[in-house]
Amino acid sequence: SIKYEDGGFFSPHMHDDLALGSLVTVRGPYGHFTIPNDAPQPVVMIAGGVGVTPSLSQIRDLLHRGWLGRIDLIYSTATAADVICADQLARLTADHANFRLVTVFTNDGATGPDNRITADFLRTTMADIAQAQVYVCGPTPMMAAVTAMLTKLGMPSSSVFTESFAVG
Repeated sequence: SIKYEDGGFFSPHMHDDLALGSLVTVRGPYGHFTIPNDAPQPVVMIAGGVGVTPSLSQIRDLLHRGWLGRIDLIYSTATAADVICADQLARLTADHANFRLVTVFTNDGATGPDNRITADFLRTTMADIAQAQVYVCGPTPMMAAVTAMLTKLGMPSSSVFTESFAVG
């Protein structure tokens, strides 16, 4: 999916200049957002907005490889209507006992501790998070905040991986 971002480097071109059926040449991916076969368990993915797309790719790959460990996806988005690939996420939840989806809606009208990812939220939602490999993908400020929270919770930096959509 390519979400339109005002002032974005790439998405305005994709939305404004290309017609349905246009041929494009794509290269990559170039990131290091991969989970090796011998990664410690559990695996925790923390995604914000469109950051769920690489997270979902990794989750599907793990499940296809027969990963037996626990996989948790903490997915933050504005409202339930903004959930990307909602049908796929529901199907993964129903079909795989080792996959758990936790959603955080930041703009659903609710207030309180459950509408943002916080260190307390991570501690109560993932009691053993300090023993996990954590993969974070989303808006840069969200990734920086979550990474700082994980450090506060005692996560070694060698167990936290991030993937950025930023250019440069």
